[in-house]
Amino acid sequence: LTTNANLLNSESIEELLKAGLNEFTISLHGVTKESYENFMQKGNYEKIHDVFRAFQHLKNRYDFKVRINYTFNKDNFYELNDLFDYFDGKSFDILQIRPIRKIGNTEYNDFNLDSVREDYPGLIKKIRQSCLENKITLLASETIPKDSHVNDSSFIYDYTFCYVSPTSFWKDGFNWKEESFNDFSKKIGWGNQLFMNIFKSKKELISLTNRLNYEIELN
Repeated sequence: LTTNANLLNSESIEELLKAGLNEFTISLHGVTKESYENFMQKGNYEKIHDVFRAFQHLKNRYDFKVRINYTFNKDNFYELNDLFDYFDGKSFDILQIRPIRKIGNTEYNDFNLDSVREDYPGLIKKIRQSCLENKITLLASETIPKDSHVNDSSFIYDYTFCYVSPTSFWKDGFNWKEESFNDFSKKIGWGNQLFMNIFKSKKELISLTNRLNYEIELN
């Protein structure tokens, strides 16, 4: 479940866990109250902390993961230095840090990250150490990638995820309500398609994907 967590509370979280949900992805684009409520639009800072306290409490009784998705810009970037001072490392399992990208009409429209590019590696090094101490998986690039840069790790996305949403179902023709992922994959020859990609050049593979790039560190 990907959510800003505004409608979650301890009771609703537990209901979802009992129903079988095993991962929450929480959008968190600010560490301090001022920044969080500015970037999250109608987000309540006290509420988000209640949710993370509930996560931490329920982890004693249920097996599930909590992922923080932090999209940074030049105005909320340096707050990452203090993330673990505000959010307990025992309340989440995965930290995903990615640079802001222009993907549609948004109120925030400053996409230039040149002012933080030089400081990025040092800050990520600090974050990496905190993640290691808290046994948190960090998803972050070593540097802020240029728009044209794609690393090899990003090519695995379509091989490892089957994305289903209210408006899209992984691939055209996939009726997820009536057939399984495995059945549909066999029908379209998905295995053969993946095998043939082994022989494609990097240029050809880049044309097939438009994913953000991450270096994945498992702690």
